[in-house]
Amino acid sequence: RLFRNRVFSGSCLATFMNYAASYSISFFVALYLQSIGGLTSTEAGILMLVQPAVQAVLTPYFGRKSDEIGDKRILPTAGLLVSAVGLFQIFLFDVDTAMWEVALALVVVGFGFSLFSAPNTSVIMGSVDPKETSEASAMVAVMRQTGMMVSMGIAMLFISVIMGSAD
Repeated sequence: RLFRNRVFSGSCLATFMNYAASYSISFFVALYLQSIGGLTSTEAGILMLVQPAVQAVLTPYFGRKSDEIGDKRILPTAGLLVSAVGLFQIFLFDVDTAMWEVALALVVVGFGFSLFSAPNTSVIMGSVDPKETSEASAMVAVMRQTGMMVSMGIAMLFISVIMGSAD
């Protein structure tokens, strides 16, 4: 019955699509940094901490901002657009990409996620009756996890098709 609510359904779909489109990117960036960038796994991991650090710092701010803005769609939509820009930057990486460009792309993706995550969750939670918040919260987690698994499934499909069998 929750999915009859268009705001709830649309925001849940946005959560799923966001994670389905972007989750496996960190897997590929880690491989890129080690294979092409020549970094150790530790160095690659430290560099990749840029994205969640940006997200951790900015998400509380944008969560508060979303409560102040009248049109609740603005921040999540902007977050998806900014994330798309960051993902496009990552898509353009080649053998000559400088590490500062990698860091910049991770900052952009982290900024996009911080614009999207808390405001979109706020929209979802605000679109249901208070007695349904536990179900709505569970659905946010299900959409996020399902999006992540779809993202990794698609990534593994591409690896299998392009690279062949693991043997």
